[in-house]
Amino acid sequence: MTDEDVRRLVTSLPGTSERPSYGTPGFRVKDRLFARITEEGTLVVWVADEVEKLAMIQTEPDKFRSTPHYDGHPMVLVRLDAVDEQELLELLTDSWELRGGTAGARWTCPRCGRQFGRSRQGHDCRPGVDVDAVFAGHPDGQRAAYDAVLGHLRSLGEVHEDAVGVGVFLKRRRKFAELRPRQRWLSMTVRNGKEWEAFRIAGPADLDDALLERLASAFTDAG
Repeated sequence: MTDEDVRRLVTSLPGTSERPSYGTPGFRVKDRLFARITEEGTLVVWVADEVEKLAMIQTEPDKFRSTPHYDGHPMVLVRLDAVDEQELLELLTDSWELRGGTAGARWTCPRCGRQFGRSRQGHDCRPGVDVDAVFAGHPDGQRAAYDAVLGHLRSLGEVHEDAVGVGVFLKRRRKFAELRPRQRWLSMTVRNGKEWEAFRIAGPADLDDALLERLASAFTDAG
């Protein structure tokens, strides 16, 4: 992918515009920067949080990195010649949405805060999404791996699944793991004391004994 590919894909996202930022091409939605070409062949985009950023950098360092300037911020540098068009579009779309982009006006329920395509659309009025919605459209192996993780943890005790748009947070008294489906793999981050360890999982076969023990330890510490 090239700088021109970035421009081409950005134009497919509603409400975007290009304006220089720090002397290099910047792309905005609702006048908020959501992507910037920092130098030829390198793009910076927003991600959900520092946990996802860490997971991306640790699992695919050939594609993603950070610099001291971006440390502590949910922004990651993308090497354009290491990603394909589908992945680049996914990165840009996620960043666009995080910075305020929306494909169209949606009704927000004043009770639960969930959004729907029709005003006053009937629904089960509770916040968040369910696990099925999180994994919808992603490879079957990711959901199978998630189910295997949950089954292992439930053999140890009660686990709370907090399903949100970007993934599922697993909790006891505090959060101890996050699982986020991606285009080709399931990103799993596991608490290790004050730090987080990142893993990339394609399917249940990647859940070896060492990883299951790491999960069990995080589960115990979170209780």
